[in-house]
Amino acid sequence: MPLYRAFCLMKPATPRGDLATMFRGLARLVYRERGNFRTIENMGVRPLGTPVTRDSVRFEDARFVTCSFDANPTGRAEIERLLNMSSDVLSWEISRPDAEKDLARFKVHRREKLKPFTAAMKLEEEPFDPEDPR
Repeated sequence: MPLYRAFCLMKPATPRGDLATMFRGLARLVYRERGNFRTIENMGVRPLGTPVTRDSVRFEDARFVTCSFDANPTGRAEIERLLNMSSDVLSWEISRPDAEKDLARFKVHRREKLKPFTAAMKLEEEPFDPEDPR
């Protein structure tokens, strides 16, 4: 399965609990399609170079969040659908990172099993568990 990186601009006033719930949903989609959810990075609220308008509200700042995952085409399509439906997402883009550069960072050895939940899968220090019913 190919490695993807999603870059999301979120509304700056979105509560952390709502962000965690949304990214738990993304992880559930990836795992349901037999993929692997690798990392989430919340880079905080930052000013935008060009303001974004959503639902006739103009946003000058946004919360920058990135995540990386391995997914098949069905899993990627489901993630795109969920990002389009979310009212907290101002803008998003999913791309395939440079394979040689990033594969060295995410290399999986033959005998190494990927753990489904790692310390990297946290959103502002809140544990990230797709099996959690919250």
